[in-house]
Amino acid sequence: MNDGMRIIEGVRRKDRVSIHELRKKTNVPTVNQMAAQAIITDAWKIAHNCKVAGLEDIFTQLNEAGMKTREKRTATLTLF
Repeated sequence: MNDGMRIIEGVRRKDRVSIHELRKKTNVPTVNQMAAQAIITDAWKIAHNCKVAGLEDIFTQLNEAGMKTREKRTATLTLF
């Protein structure tokens, strides 16, 4: 990735241009930023019932009948 940014900017390693400067010029995110975005995107897809490659069999949808909360057991919640 770093060498790709150098090619885009036309600089060589021996030119000693910092990666910070190359990222600013090329507007390329860091590997950590790309990984974080991928994780957040997958989490959003899972939360919104979208398919995520490789994770289809890991998560299961719960139906409301299988979920018991204290309020449902005691029926104490009152809305005004």
